[in-house]
Amino acid sequence: MSNVWAIAKNTVAQVLRMKVALIVILLLLILLPLLSFIVIGDGTLLGKLQTFSSYGISLMSLLLCVLTIAISCYTLHSDLKDKTIYTLLTKPVLRHEVLFGKFLGLLGLNFILLLVFSVMIFTLTSFLPRFTKASPQEIRQADVEFFTSRIALKPEFNIEEFETLAQKDLQKLIDSADPILETKSRSEILSTLKGTRIMKAKSVEAGGIIKWRFNDVRPTDISKPLFIRFKYEVSITPPDESVYTRWVAGDFTALDKGEQPDTPIFDSYLRKDAIKTVREIEVPADIIAKDGHLEIAMQNMYYNNTTVIPKEVEVLYKSDVFALNYFRAVAMIFIRLIFLSALGVSLSTWLSFPVAVVVCFVVYLTGTINGFILESFGSLSQAIEIYYALVMKPLIYTLPKFDGVYNPAPMIVGGRTITWLFLGKSLLFTGIIKTLVVFLFGTLIFKNREIARITLHN
Repeated sequence: MSNVWAIAKNTVAQVLRMKVALIVILLLLILLPLLSFIVIGDGTLLGKLQTFSSYGISLMSLLLCVLTIAISCYTLHSDLKDKTIYTLLTKPVLRHEVLFGKFLGLLGLNFILLLVFSVMIFTLTSFLPRFTKASPQEIRQADVEFFTSRIALKPEFNIEEFETLAQKDLQKLIDSADPILETKSRSEILSTLKGTRIMKAKSVEAGGIIKWRFNDVRPTDISKPLFIRFKYEVSITPPDESVYTRWVAGDFTALDKGEQPDTPIFDSYLRKDAIKTVREIEVPADIIAKDGHLEIAMQNMYYNNTTVIPKEVEVLYKSDVFALNYFRAVAMIFIRLIFLSALGVSLSTWLSFPVAVVVCFVVYLTGTINGFILESFGSLSQAIEIYYALVMKPLIYTLPKFDGVYNPAPMIVGGRTITWLFLGKSLLFTGIIKTLVVFLFGTLIFKNREIARITLHN
């Protein structure tokens, strides 16, 4: 193990001599404090906090990932190129110890850099309210919507019902011998019909009402409020880009039966909200039924003169503190760095430096748009879709995911909880299993690689 530690220390010293490492460190040291002063957001304290944390965490993650790719691909490559590896291998050092030492050195350096800059972001974020002229109302809004950790629940959505309706619509087209059947495949038409049905069900005409149902809503502290989160899209943009709505929440089961409910009913009465902007409504937690049942209704007021499409509708409630959730967000970034460190070291055992860097960037970029790539498979033609389903889709699934719920920045911005269970699964599958597979592959190649050819002279 002493050999491994010696190689790890040498790797750290080697990286710190690289100009790219110094550039990244200096950029973060300059840009992060600068961002905290120049970001404005929507002009409120909450907007400033969300904008800074989003840019700060994303910038830190991006630059550290780029740095990891560069140094992990370079460190072994430079030893092979400069032939310093020869003096190392003449000593009682096994080849897998060389790789593990370099990986451990990269891991230690990444841990220190991530710790320094994440603490910097946390400190700047915590002190922003003190240096911002914010009203007591804005400070309270920041406390309940940003400096928190909340569970987000999405409404129940019966996708099978829309698939059945789409099948019936398709059958009607077949019975009427619609010309569209000659221009598009059945799967494309079915997908379009299904999307049309879903969009119609999620749209509310002027004067109409839409309802959402949530089950198992069980906040740990009912003295803390719930939040209904949403964003409006419209068919026709109003002159002031705002719409009037009314929100009602509670247990509608008794009301539907003509009975008095056991829990209160929340009524927002008339609200005016800007379109294409995320909004949250604070509601008391005592409206939840004893069995965790909650229903929410929204009425599109008749004088809006436009169809309203509520999107991203969720119910949020507090589950943890901000500091612990921020720690888990930083841990998610560290898992990325673990995998990329192993990938770069592994690829440098058999690829040249430029090629190894390109492959690492392809894997990293694929991970950042993983969800988008998987969703795009459904819009392909039937023949190509089969190829992607059998070949490309399994390959995409095996690569690590860095987008969606695996991206910690939006989770912190929205005050959403990154659970310990989710963090553990990410660590297991990406930080351990996939990292181990990549590292063992590189070790196998490096063990069997010819480092130097022996030449005999007469």
